[in-house]
Amino acid sequence: MSYELRKILGNRYVMLLLALAVAVNAALFYRRCTKDLGFTRADVRAEYAHLDTLEQEYDALLNGIYGEDVDIMQVPDEDLRRYALLSTVRDEVETTKNYPEYLRGLCAETEAKLRLGLFSADPFAERTLEKGLAAYSALLGVRLEPSFPDGVEVLLDWRLTDLLLLLFAAVSGLVLLTGERSAGLMVLLRPTRRGHGALYWRKAAAMLATVFAGVVLLYGANLAVSAA
Repeated sequence: MSYELRKILGNRYVMLLLALAVAVNAALFYRRCTKDLGFTRADVRAEYAHLDTLEQEYDALLNGIYGEDVDIMQVPDEDLRRYALLSTVRDEVETTKNYPEYLRGLCAETEAKLRLGLFSADPFAERTLEKGLAAYSALLGVRLEPSFPDGVEVLLDWRLTDLLLLLFAAVSGLVLLTGERSAGLMVLLRPTRRGHGALYWRKAAAMLATVFAGVVLLYGANLAVSAA
Protein backbone atom coordinates (compact mmCIF):
# COMPACT_ATOMS: atom_id res chain seq x y z
CA MET A 1 0.00 0.00 0.00
CA SER A 2 2.88 2.38 0.70
CA TYR A 3 3.85 2.39 -2.98
CA GLU A 4 0.29 3.34 -3.95
CA LEU A 5 0.25 6.10 -1.33
CA ARG A 6 3.47 7.52 -2.72
CA LYS A 7 1.70 8.00 -6.05
CA ILE A 8 -0.64 10.43 -4.31
CA LEU A 9 1.84 12.05 -1.93
CA GLY A 10 4.38 12.46 -4.70
CA ASN A 11 2.00 14.25 -7.03
CA ARG A 12 2.46 17.95 -6.31
CA TYR A 13 -0.69 18.97 -8.17
CA VAL A 14 -2.86 16.54 -6.23
CA MET A 15 -1.37 17.61 -2.92
CA LEU A 16 -1.83 21.27 -3.82
CA LEU A 17 -5.48 20.64 -4.72
CA LEU A 18 -6.19 18.78 -1.48
CA ALA A 19 -4.38 21.39 0.62
CA LEU A 20 -6.42 24.10 -1.12
CA ALA A 21 -9.61 22.18 -0.31
CA VAL A 22 -8.69 22.07 3.39
CA ALA A 23 -7.86 25.80 3.42
CA VAL A 24 -11.07 26.80 1.60
CA ASN A 25 -13.15 24.65 3.93
CA ALA A 26 -11.57 26.19 7.04
CA ALA A 27 -11.94 29.74 5.70
CA LEU A 28 -15.60 29.34 4.73
CA PHE A 29 -16.43 27.53 7.96
CA TYR A 30 -14.82 30.36 9.94
CA ARG A 31 -16.94 32.85 8.01
CA ARG A 32 -20.03 30.81 8.81
CA CYS A 33 -19.11 30.64 12.50
CA THR A 34 -18.72 34.42 12.72
CA LYS A 35 -22.11 34.85 10.99
CA ASP A 36 -20.88 38.22 9.69
CA LEU A 37 -22.15 39.70 12.98
CA GLY A 38 -18.84 40.11 14.75
CA PHE A 39 -18.98 37.10 17.06
CA THR A 40 -17.93 33.47 16.83
CA ARG A 41 -19.38 30.17 17.95
CA ALA A 42 -16.94 30.29 20.85
CA ASP A 43 -18.72 33.48 22.02
CA VAL A 44 -22.05 31.65 21.74
CA ARG A 45 -20.67 28.76 23.79
CA ALA A 46 -19.60 31.17 26.52
CA GLU A 47 -23.10 32.65 26.74
CA TYR A 48 -24.61 29.22 27.36
CA ALA A 49 -22.87 29.29 30.74
CA HIS A 50 -24.98 32.33 31.74
CA LEU A 51 -28.47 31.40 30.58
CA ASP A 52 -29.93 32.41 33.96
CA THR A 53 -29.19 36.09 33.23
CA LEU A 54 -29.76 35.97 29.47
CA GLU A 55 -33.27 37.46 29.44
CA GLN A 56 -32.40 40.33 31.79
CA GLU A 57 -29.35 41.36 29.79
CA TYR A 58 -31.23 40.94 26.51
CA ASP A 59 -34.09 43.17 27.69
CA ALA A 60 -31.65 45.81 28.95
CA LEU A 61 -29.83 45.91 25.62
CA LEU A 62 -33.11 45.96 23.73
CA ASN A 63 -34.28 49.01 25.66
CA GLY A 64 -30.88 50.67 25.31
CA ILE A 65 -30.85 50.24 21.53
CA TYR A 66 -34.49 50.65 20.54
CA GLY A 67 -35.73 52.90 23.31
CA GLU A 68 -37.89 55.91 22.43
CA ASP A 69 -35.17 58.44 23.24
CA VAL A 70 -32.31 56.49 21.69
CA ASP A 71 -30.73 57.32 18.35
CA ILE A 72 -29.67 53.93 16.98
CA MET A 73 -26.92 55.59 14.94
CA GLN A 74 -25.29 56.61 18.22
CA VAL A 75 -25.41 53.14 19.77
CA PRO A 76 -21.87 51.74 20.25
CA ASP A 77 -20.89 48.92 17.91
CA GLU A 78 -20.08 46.73 20.90
CA ASP A 79 -23.67 47.00 22.14
CA LEU A 80 -24.99 46.05 18.70
CA ARG A 81 -22.61 43.08 18.54
CA ARG A 82 -23.63 42.03 22.02
CA TYR A 83 -27.30 42.31 21.12
CA ALA A 84 -26.82 40.17 18.00
CA LEU A 85 -24.97 37.57 20.07
CA LEU A 86 -27.66 37.39 22.75
CA SER A 87 -30.39 37.27 20.10
CA THR A 88 -28.72 34.26 18.49
CA VAL A 89 -28.41 32.42 21.82
CA ARG A 90 -31.96 33.34 22.77
CA ASP A 91 -33.34 31.99 19.49
CA GLU A 92 -31.48 28.71 19.95
CA VAL A 93 -32.73 28.36 23.52
CA GLU A 94 -36.32 29.14 22.47
CA THR A 95 -36.12 26.48 19.77
CA THR A 96 -35.14 23.94 22.41
CA LYS A 97 -37.88 25.01 24.82
CA ASN A 98 -40.51 24.88 22.07
CA TYR A 99 -39.61 21.32 21.09
CA PRO A 100 -42.59 19.71 22.92
CA GLU A 101 -44.98 22.10 21.19
CA TYR A 102 -43.31 21.32 17.86
CA LEU A 103 -43.81 17.59 18.46
CA ARG A 104 -47.47 18.06 19.37
CA GLY A 105 -47.94 19.99 16.15
CA LEU A 106 -46.38 17.16 14.14
CA CYS A 107 -48.62 14.61 15.84
CA ALA A 108 -51.73 16.70 15.21
CA GLU A 109 -50.81 17.21 11.56
CA THR A 110 -50.10 13.51 11.01
CA GLU A 111 -53.33 12.47 12.75
CA ALA A 112 -55.28 14.88 10.55
CA LYS A 113 -53.77 13.42 7.39
CA LEU A 114 -54.61 9.88 8.51
CA ARG A 115 -58.12 10.83 9.58
CA LEU A 116 -58.85 12.54 6.27
CA GLY A 117 -57.52 9.57 4.33
CA LEU A 118 -55.35 11.72 2.10
CA PHE A 119 -52.94 8.83 1.53
CA SER A 120 -55.35 5.88 1.69
CA ALA A 121 -54.68 5.14 -1.98
CA ASP A 122 -50.98 4.64 -1.23
CA PRO A 123 -50.49 1.92 1.44
CA PHE A 124 -46.77 2.62 1.72
CA ALA A 125 -47.32 6.33 2.41
CA GLU A 126 -50.08 5.53 4.90
CA ARG A 127 -47.88 3.06 6.79
CA THR A 128 -45.10 5.63 6.82
CA LEU A 129 -47.44 8.18 8.41
CA GLU A 130 -48.57 5.64 11.02
CA LYS A 131 -44.99 4.77 11.92
CA GLY A 132 -44.10 8.44 12.05
CA LEU A 133 -47.02 9.17 14.36
CA ALA A 134 -45.94 6.35 16.68
CA ALA A 135 -42.36 7.70 16.75
CA TYR A 136 -43.50 11.28 17.41
CA SER A 137 -45.89 10.17 20.15
CA ALA A 138 -43.13 8.23 21.91
CA LEU A 139 -41.12 11.47 22.18
CA LEU A 140 -43.91 13.61 23.63
CA GLY A 141 -42.63 13.20 27.18
CA VAL A 142 -39.08 14.22 26.30
CA ARG A 143 -37.92 17.63 27.50
CA LEU A 144 -34.70 19.06 26.15
CA GLU A 145 -32.21 21.05 28.18
CA PRO A 146 -30.61 23.99 26.36
CA SER A 147 -26.92 23.36 25.72
CA PHE A 148 -24.35 24.41 23.18
CA PRO A 149 -24.46 21.97 20.21
CA ASP A 150 -20.66 22.03 19.86
CA GLY A 151 -19.23 19.07 17.88
CA VAL A 152 -22.61 17.82 16.67
CA GLU A 153 -23.22 21.02 14.76
CA VAL A 154 -19.66 21.07 13.46
CA LEU A 155 -19.86 17.54 12.08
CA LEU A 156 -23.42 17.50 10.79
CA ASP A 157 -24.44 21.03 9.88
CA TRP A 158 -21.85 22.05 7.28
CA ARG A 159 -22.42 20.26 3.97
CA LEU A 160 -19.45 21.81 2.18
CA THR A 161 -17.09 19.65 4.23
CA ASP A 162 -18.94 16.54 3.11
CA LEU A 163 -18.59 17.58 -0.53
CA LEU A 164 -14.90 18.35 -0.16
CA LEU A 165 -14.38 14.95 1.43
CA LEU A 166 -15.77 13.46 -1.79
CA LEU A 167 -13.03 15.38 -3.59
CA PHE A 168 -10.42 13.46 -1.57
CA ALA A 169 -12.04 10.18 -2.63
CA ALA A 170 -12.45 11.18 -6.28
CA VAL A 171 -8.93 12.55 -6.75
CA SER A 172 -7.21 9.64 -5.03
CA GLY A 173 -9.31 7.13 -6.97
CA LEU A 174 -8.58 8.87 -10.25
CA VAL A 175 -4.83 8.92 -9.64
CA LEU A 176 -4.63 5.33 -8.44
CA LEU A 177 -6.91 3.76 -11.04
CA THR A 178 -5.69 5.61 -14.11
CA GLY A 179 -1.95 5.96 -13.38
CA GLU A 180 -0.74 2.65 -14.84
CA ARG A 181 -3.33 2.69 -17.57
CA SER A 182 -2.36 6.14 -18.84
CA ALA A 183 1.34 5.14 -18.71
CA GLY A 184 0.63 1.97 -20.69
CA LEU A 185 1.83 -0.32 -17.89
CA MET A 186 -1.31 -2.41 -17.48
CA VAL A 187 -0.18 -4.78 -20.23
CA LEU A 188 2.92 -5.53 -18.14
CA LEU A 189 1.13 -5.74 -14.79
CA ARG A 190 -1.74 -8.05 -15.72
CA PRO A 191 0.39 -11.20 -16.28
CA THR A 192 2.12 -10.81 -12.90
CA ARG A 193 1.01 -12.68 -9.77
CA ARG A 194 -0.15 -9.49 -8.06
CA GLY A 195 -1.38 -7.70 -11.14
CA HIS A 196 -5.06 -8.40 -10.49
CA GLY A 197 -6.84 -8.65 -7.12
CA ALA A 198 -3.87 -7.84 -4.88
CA LEU A 199 -3.06 -4.74 -6.91
CA TYR A 200 -6.56 -3.33 -6.61
CA TRP A 201 -6.82 -4.22 -2.93
CA ARG A 202 -3.70 -2.11 -2.31
CA LYS A 203 -5.18 0.71 -4.37
CA ALA A 204 -8.42 0.53 -2.39
CA ALA A 205 -6.49 0.60 0.91
CA ALA A 206 -4.50 3.63 -0.24
CA MET A 207 -7.69 5.37 -1.30
CA LEU A 208 -9.31 4.69 2.09
CA ALA A 209 -6.20 6.01 3.85
CA THR A 210 -6.43 9.20 1.79
CA VAL A 211 -10.11 9.61 2.63
CA PHE A 212 -9.36 9.03 6.33
CA ALA A 213 -6.70 11.74 6.15
CA GLY A 214 -9.33 13.99 4.58
CA VAL A 215 -11.72 13.29 7.46
CA VAL A 216 -9.05 14.21 10.00
CA LEU A 217 -7.95 17.37 8.19
CA LEU A 218 -11.37 18.72 7.13
CA TYR A 219 -13.40 17.95 10.24
CA GLY A 220 -10.41 18.63 12.48
CA ALA A 221 -10.15 22.10 10.97
CA ASN A 222 -13.87 22.62 11.66
CA LEU A 223 -13.45 21.61 15.28
CA ALA A 224 -10.42 23.85 15.67
CA VAL A 225 -12.25 26.83 14.15
CA SER A 226 -15.31 26.20 16.30
CA ALA A 227 -13.19 26.13 19.45
CA ALA A 228 -11.24 29.26 18.53
